[in-house]
Amino acid sequence: MRIALCTPFKPLDNPRPSGDVSIPADLAAILRDFGHEVVLLPYFPCKEIWKDTDRMQRLPEHLNVAEAAARGCDCVLTYSSYYKVPDAVGPRVAARLGVPYFLFQASYAPSRADSDATWPGFVMNELAMLSAEYIFCNSPDLEEAAPSCLSRTGSALSVRALTPRPSRATRRAQYPARRMGRR
Repeated sequence: MRIALCTPFKPLDNPRPSGDVSIPADLAAILRDFGHEVVLLPYFPCKEIWKDTDRMQRLPEHLNVAEAAARGCDCVLTYSSYYKVPDAVGPRVAARLGVPYFLFQASYAPSRADSDATWPGFVMNELAMLSAEYIFCNSPDLEEAAPSCLSRTGSALSVRALTPRPSRATRRAQYPARRMGRR
């Protein structure tokens, strides 16, 4: 299988060691060990992208480049997405090519919907999660904190019919223990 790998946090050739580089590099190595061909998509910095109009304007051209790089791939896999670094590339490339989109280690933080400063990233991240055919995670908490349109299927989350987003009061009532670190 040919897998297009998207890394919105940092490029795999980043010289500073961090989990944002080593985890997707290890993931790519494991996939190769299992006989898959991994195609690295060109890096595009997505950290707080909504705050940078220049980057937002360059995104469509980058999507064309990423689409060309992913042509012939069977799916798009993104290593991680969250409100500060939402995946703005993977879901769009997968949709353009008509292939499945997968997320590895996504994070969903309903409290980020409450702030004007983090709302755009929250929405972009939620859209990436909603676009994913599966979200692979190692946290059982993601199931209860994930968007209401995601449901648990085996060891991954799969998308089901979109349901209306709960009101702020309902969200607060659903997640009282998570707010402000209280139990």
